[in-house]
Amino acid sequence: MRTIRIVFILIAFLTLQKSFSQSNFKPGYIISNSGDTLSGLIDYRGDIKNSNSCVYKADEKSKIVTYKPGDIRAYWFIEGKYYISRTIQINNLSITRFIEFLVDGIANLYYYKDSWSDHYLIEKDDGRILELTNEEKEIFLEDERKFVMRSNRHIGILKATFRDCNEIQRKVNNAKLTHKSLINIVKDYHSYICKDEECIVYEKKLSLITIRITPFVGYNISWIRYFMDETYSPLDFEYSFNPSLGLILNTMIPSVNEKITLQFEAEAGKYYFYGYHKITETAFIEHIDYHIHALFLKNLISLKYTYPKGKFRPTASIGGGIHSIIKNSSRRVSELELKDMVYTNEFHDIPLDKISICGSGTLGVNYYWNNKRYIFFALHYNYISEKRTETFSRIQNIGIKGGVCF
Repeated sequence: MRTIRIVFILIAFLTLQKSFSQSNFKPGYIISNSGDTLSGLIDYRGDIKNSNSCVYKADEKSKIVTYKPGDIRAYWFIEGKYYISRTIQINNLSITRFIEFLVDGIANLYYYKDSWSDHYLIEKDDGRILELTNEEKEIFLEDERKFVMRSNRHIGILKATFRDCNEIQRKVNNAKLTHKSLINIVKDYHSYICKDEECIVYEKKLSLITIRITPFVGYNISWIRYFMDETYSPLDFEYSFNPSLGLILNTMIPSVNEKITLQFEAEAGKYYFYGYHKITETAFIEHIDYHIHALFLKNLISLKYTYPKGKFRPTASIGGGIHSIIKNSSRRVSELELKDMVYTNEFHDIPLDKISICGSGTLGVNYYWNNKRYIFFALHYNYISEKRTETFSRIQNIGIKGGVCF
């Protein structure tokens, strides 16, 4: 069984590694440096990768072409995200990147994300692009109290940029370095200065968080090793074949990543394990039957990857949580053969940890019959860690589950 566990974990790791490298092409356009516009498919890989390259192909069968900042003027996705190639100053360094165009108006607002932080940039008619920053500095007093001082430099830059509009100044005082706050300020400024033409907001409208509910049924093959004393001599039981019911809450933050979700899962079911142990001594022979009946509840938190295209979309997840025994009616039946007599006794002393740590891995596939609804099937493996006392148990199971996501 250890071999099965190792193989399953290895397959899950390799699948996740391969899945994270998969492309995610969406309809869009590129604009060449000469001004020509070409339609096609562009790989959407998140804010950081999108700023470093544009991976383009004319259609599904065409060869992939990778453009670096400066190779083309701009590119955008039909859904809304728009990137332009510009040279900007970040932390006193001059870099050329594809920066996201948020607002196109009398003043332009841009966004750029690197591995360390978010960067917002403002541009007016003079062509200079200035970064909006709000640096924090910790100050410790003699009594060990700590204060955080903020530079609020972004407010000063916005006041200078919008100095020709008194109506906007009060709102600038409350400006925050967020998409919502800055987009609203730039839009308001444009509406005060330019009465004849509206500004263009390219920001993709994404919900803050999306929650999907998926009830499911499962069927598990479980096995247990029961350690009877401090010598850790194990007793293996027969396999338990048990159905289960559960509910999954799949949460996604679209603005962060649309392919990786945080999954909360609750699953309930019943175990039945049978084991037999024989003790042979000179004076007696003892036959011991073990019957383990238990109701369990698993609560798991997992990271799940879903391939983003097609009706059939492979999935993989890995996580862990709490395994609880909510009812234990186990018993031990002893038949002691002593000379010509047989003595039978029944005991209820088979302990199972009420609370244990559980690890989990899953490989599956979703079938979408529309953009939001799907049926899923998955193969899963769970390992419930043991608690080292004089007697303890270790439970593992592998199984299938399926359900419908609403």
